[in-house]
Amino acid sequence: MIAAPTKTSLTVDEFWDFVNLPENRDRRFELRRGEVLEMSRGTWQHGRVCARLIYLFERFFELHPHIPGIVIGNDSGVVLDEVAATVVGPDVMVILGPPSFESVHRKWGDRVPVFVAEVLSPNDRWAEVNEKVEDYLAAGVRLVWVADYENRRVTVFAPGAAPQTRTDGEELSGGEVLPGFACKVADLFRIPGENPQP
Repeated sequence: MIAAPTKTSLTVDEFWDFVNLPENRDRRFELRRGEVLEMSRGTWQHGRVCARLIYLFERFFELHPHIPGIVIGNDSGVVLDEVAATVVGPDVMVILGPPSFESVHRKWGDRVPVFVAEVLSPNDRWAEVNEKVEDYLAAGVRLVWVADYENRRVTVFAPGAAPQTRTDGEELSGGEVLPGFACKVADLFRIPGENPQP
């Protein structure tokens, strides 16, 4: 049983205490403008796309050690807005700068990622996804990808630009945010040894 918050609106610190109650540790929550929202578990396909994204970006940073970046996944919390009490868990995010594992934030990070990827689940509603994307961009995220594995496409969002949808045969780029990074949309939806789709 979920321990319900005793307040209708929580601060970031109160939310930390709430999610770390023993009865809540195995559940997934986000805090959006002070409101606690429980998130559903992802499917295996969802997890697979997340794993591919992490692998592709991790390999990029391994091959480009002059770019000081790390990849963080597993819905790890990031504080988007302390005042508006918003803590979200992107599926995948890229942070620039931490020089060592010990310097990575021990709780939720308050450093805004430069890149965020969200992988759609079958029960996600586009209105809610768009609202979350707007929150990311307003907080300073410079590049957001929304991966739709059911339709094998990725929608790319950036500040001041219209969203662009890339389909299975097209390429994704890190642009000015992560110069030199590129992959095909199809790379997100494959497993090792699988024959490429025609």
